[in-house]
Amino acid sequence: MGPPWWWARPVIDVSLLTAQPTLCGDLVRLEPMGVQHLDGLWPMFADEDVRAGTGTMHQFAREQIRAGLAKAHSREDRADWAIVRLGDGVVLGEVVLMDLDEDNGSMTFRIALLGPEVFGHGYGTETTRLVRDFALMPL
Repeated sequence: MGPPWWWARPVIDVSLLTAQPTLCGDLVRLEPMGVQHLDGLWPMFADEDVRAGTGTMHQFAREQIRAGLAKAHSREDRADWAIVRLGDGVVLGEVVLMDLDEDNGSMTFRIALLGPEVFGHGYGTETTRLVRDFALMPL
């Protein structure tokens, strides 16, 4: 017997992962991650405590990060955004949808802000809302 009549299998539009949109809020703009964000994101990869917050303990060389950022926008299985503060263009961190599971219509959400100086201003909350709305609506 199949699933109940009210159960619809979620379908993920993976084309939106390779043609990832910029998402804008009142405080931040989520830009598809690229090499232009290297300088702003570098502290996240260089600092062991911040890196641990992203779920990795591996130390990366700057060129490894550059290479990863160069191909980030072409991935079909995840979406990586740089969190950029509106007004001054400062990179505040990253947000990622990853671990695509098409069979279950799900992905893992990860957010990392660069440090305590950007905590408590609503950047993470707005970022989470923007990605949630993208993930549950068009994606």
